[in-house]
Amino acid sequence: MPGLTCIRSTSPSPERRAATPLGDEALGVLRPLRIPSDIRSALDLLQIAFCQGEFQNPEALRELKLMRRMIPLLTLSAWLGDDLEELFSGFVWEKGGHVVGNVNVHRSSGGKGTWLISNLAVHPSQRGKGVARRLMQAAKEHIIDRGGTSITLKARAGNLPASRLYERLGFQRLAREARLTKPPGVAPPASIDSPCQVRRANVEDSRTISTMRQRAAADEFEPAHLLRGTGPAPPVGGPTARWLRDALTLRRRQAWVAERRGTLLAYLEMTANRVPPFQRRMRLFPGSQCQISDAQALTTTALWSLGNPAKAEVKLTLQALGEEELEKGLHDLGFIEVSVEDTLWLNLRQQER
Repeated sequence: MPGLTCIRSTSPSPERRAATPLGDEALGVLRPLRIPSDIRSALDLLQIAFCQGEFQNPEALRELKLMRRMIPLLTLSAWLGDDLEELFSGFVWEKGGHVVGNVNVHRSSGGKGTWLISNLAVHPSQRGKGVARRLMQAAKEHIIDRGGTSITLKARAGNLPASRLYERLGFQRLAREARLTKPPGVAPPASIDSPCQVRRANVEDSRTISTMRQRAAADEFEPAHLLRGTGPAPPVGGPTARWLRDALTLRRRQAWVAERRGTLLAYLEMTANRVPPFQRRMRLFPGSQCQISDAQALTTTALWSLGNPAKAEVKLTLQALGEEELEKGLHDLGFIEVSVEDTLWLNLRQQER
């Protein structure tokens, strides 16, 4: 979940428009989020929106705790006059001196014109009054004012009010991400009978892997993603900083592929902690020809590569669009569905035409 910070631009729009009441004064005021005065109120609102009720986010509470620890650092940065707008910006809806709505915008690392919208939240008492729509419109104008060409966001599948809002704003679905978990002590079979071959990924696989990642979610595609090394040593990807962090925390990364007759069927990334609670996180990117048995063979081989997975909690992110059979096949291995999110995309250039 991206962080929260204020807007420090001197541009007359959209901030000046956002700082004025919209419609009836009793509805509240839309304005830029301020540091440090709004941070705690915004985090309290996000906890109500994401950690309670029907659509609670299992990961949100941990991320909110992390954000609370960062408040002193963000406050110091604001006091020193650091311009953090290129990293984070946001708007709040204030009513009666209380923050009852929030949205954040963040420039994506995937491209200069790509922006992310996150943390859209409205207090339950203020829903159904158009607050979310006005927050989204303010975020969109903010991005357009800074030359943005596209917007991506993630929405919980099944949240019909949010889905209808995004659809009216012109967002289209790019991908569906299902997050599954395997409780400790539930071990899948050590092997799966499948005609595919499962092996470590190498540099020669990079082009096909990039295509699978693009198909899964365009906003998460990293052009600089390279795989190094072959044989028994796990390939290492990403910047030096990530490698150093992994080394300090005893974290190990692996990349696996499943192939049949020279054709890559699926790609899997796994991160494993070598200290308690020995948690393992896996992301599976199935290709168009991937079958259930291929995904099962790839997943079980990766799990058993670091020893008995029954001793660890495993979280698997399946990035595929509407492949319910594949999710069922993984459920047969002991995985339980936790949440499903859609990645949505808005082409601002196309809207201008």
